[in-house]
Amino acid sequence: MKPLLGDGEEEAKGVLFPLSRKPLRDSVYEALRTSIRVGAFEPGEKLNIDHLARKFQVSRTPVREALQRLNMEEFVVFSPGRGFEIRRPTLDELTSVYELRENLESLAAAMASSRRTDEDIARIRSALERSREAFERGDLVALAEANDAFDGAVGSAAHNRFLEEMLARCHVWAILLRLSSTRMPGRWEAIIDEHSRIAEAIERGDGDRARMEALVHRRNALASAEQILKEG
Repeated sequence: MKPLLGDGEEEAKGVLFPLSRKPLRDSVYEALRTSIRVGAFEPGEKLNIDHLARKFQVSRTPVREALQRLNMEEFVVFSPGRGFEIRRPTLDELTSVYELRENLESLAAAMASSRRTDEDIARIRSALERSREAFERGDLVALAEANDAFDGAVGSAAHNRFLEEMLARCHVWAILLRLSSTRMPGRWEAIIDEHSRIAEAIERGDGDRARMEALVHRRNALASAEQILKEG
């Protein structure tokens, strides 16, 4: 998928992804959601409906409808007089969500170490390899998708429906917080390395190690996000 604007990891800023062949309202929504996921917009950035309509070469209506859907999903916020903006997590929100995620994800990694099947390991390894390949070719969409797939594969490997549902409920906030943490230079490369260590521990059946690596991964992400938000 080629971007309409932008061209690399700094490249994330300004990238707008093209419309699919789905109905226009769905196509604009998916293109905007993808652009947010890969960091096309800064946290707190104002989203101008007229500007986006011109970029997508559509009327204002499907853009407004897409932003309303994203507002319901909490990717964006709306306020009278300011319009729509990318949600910018506060430091309190950041800390609260990361506290929850580090406990849920470390538990999932530990449980996956004793419950994983060969199919689970294959899914984890596949997501990790896709991350590496996407990073090498600078494909931000594929990189974000592979990152989400890795988290999902580890959660699924725990074979606990309620834990998996709780992780899924954190997904929107996970994306928003990743927008902050991955703005730190070198953070994407570090994520892949940390995921590799988590995968290795799960595959070896070392629950203590898997839990520790998952905690380290989440705390590194928190430190990066905190620094970016404080600087911003």
